[in-house]
Order: sequence, then C-alpha cells, then structure tokens
Amino acid sequence: MKNFFLKSNNRKDFSSKIGVSAGTIKNKAEAVKELLNIKEVEASFVLARKDDRVFISARSLGNINVHVLMENLGGGGHRDMAGAQLDTSLEKAYEMVKDTIQTYIKEEE
Repeated sequence: MKNFFLKSNNRKDFSSKIGVSAGTIKNKAEAVKELLNIKEVEASFVLARKDDRVFISARSLGNINVHVLMENLGGGGHRDMAGAQLDTSLEKAYEMVKDTIQTYIKEEE
C-alpha cells in the first residue's frame, strides 16, 4: 500500500495536510474517513482497484474542494465528498491523483 502526505504553508489561508492511500482496501468509505482523523489532515483520498477500474474516494473537512480535484479526473461530487473512477493501473491512478493535488495546491497559492 502506498501512502503520502502533502503539506502546503505558502498561502495564508491554505495550510493543510492531504492524506492519500492506495492499495487493497475493502471499505474505501471507512478508510477515507479514518484518514481525516489524523491530526492536521484536512483532505483524504483513498484509491482501490476492483476488476479493471480504480475507484477513488475523496473527503474534505471543507478547506479543500475535493469536487474540483475529482472533476479534473473525470469524476465529481460535492466540495467535501467526491469520487472518480479510472480505467488504468493503481500505480498510474496514484500518480494522477498526486499530480492533480500538487497542481491544485500551486493554483491555490
């Protein structure tokens, strides 16, 4: 299972950590909520492969618009709860999510 955390301190009102986990996860909804319980984590993303698809579940405490992030990957949802499905490998999906988050952080600075 891959995990990473990003921290952005460059913008006055955007100082938050983002948690991402990818791997074999039976309950994505539970896992994505649990990541938000980690101190200072304000958004979480869980990626899990099922058959030929990667399912992404995203949650936010409100400061990070996960809808925008998931929309950039062809998904959608709400500001604090969103998701996407990708027809690719778990490794490629992980890199796509990571790149999308890093672009979002740069645009928010």
